[in-house]
Amino acid sequence: MGALRMAWKLQRWEITTLALVGAAIAVTMLVVGWRMESIQASAPHCWSYVDAVPQSVVNECAASFEEHSAASTIGSMAGAGAVLLPFVLGVVLGAPVVAREIESRTASMAWSVSRSRGRWLGFRTLPILAIVVFAIVVIGLSSLTLQRQLAGGEVGFGSLIPPIPLLVARGLLALAVGLVAGTVLGRTLPAVLVSALVLIALSIGLSLGLDAWMAGEAKPMDQLDGTTSKVYQSGLRDDATGELINLDEFLASEDADGMLEIPPPGMTMVHWQIPGSEYPVWMAREAGVIGGLAIVAGVAFVLTALRRRP
Repeated sequence: MGALRMAWKLQRWEITTLALVGAAIAVTMLVVGWRMESIQASAPHCWSYVDAVPQSVVNECAASFEEHSAASTIGSMAGAGAVLLPFVLGVVLGAPVVAREIESRTASMAWSVSRSRGRWLGFRTLPILAIVVFAIVVIGLSSLTLQRQLAGGEVGFGSLIPPIPLLVARGLLALAVGLVAGTVLGRTLPAVLVSALVLIALSIGLSLGLDAWMAGEAKPMDQLDGTTSKVYQSGLRDDATGELINLDEFLASEDADGMLEIPPPGMTMVHWQIPGSEYPVWMAREAGVIGGLAIVAGVAFVLTALRRRP
């Protein structure tokens, strides 16, 4: 409890502000998700169609659809906040831990009073780690109903809000990067800005890398696996030989000249895709990669902080 009190005393403004923002996002997601479910439950016949909704039902259920759409817009904004919050929590709470001590010239006193610098680091960082993880889990749990509603009932690759383990992994990476930047730079504001730039670069690189990994694992399938799948390209399969041909390459070839229908006779349209059923697997892989980077950054923080001069 002493460590938590110390963390509160030194970073109460950041913790209070982020707690208020997180609470607002969590409450909004809970209320909007519940409201979207209630709208569907009050007019079940309007939402029972898997394929296109008949025009007669559209006219009858226009008010229900409109209200659901308005709630979805608010929910999407809250969901975007939930996606960004783990990064903000990690950077804003992590960067000042060491940087503020160095910046205010109290590091030498704080480190000398403690039995060891390692003990001081644990005393200061573990409460912040607990706060970040707790806040992200609360946000993740608050988003579950809204997540299903925004995804149309089935969470998949097009979902706005990722699962809780991935949110936690992102928050831990942001915290570790913030701790490293604060220790190296020794100033809070520059550390926050540098951490944000590093995380943006890492996010872009991870997104491109994961997408390339998924593209390499995509398999050709005859049918699109609903809206939750990840589709990369289309093509044709020769029914006689089983040969696969990229659709763009086929359309650019002489064989496509004068052709009136796609697929042509004797061929079947296929799509290279990752099925929506594999969404949890890929999210677990992404969380594992990000968690690994967080561990590397955490080790770098400890080594740097132990050697850092006050």
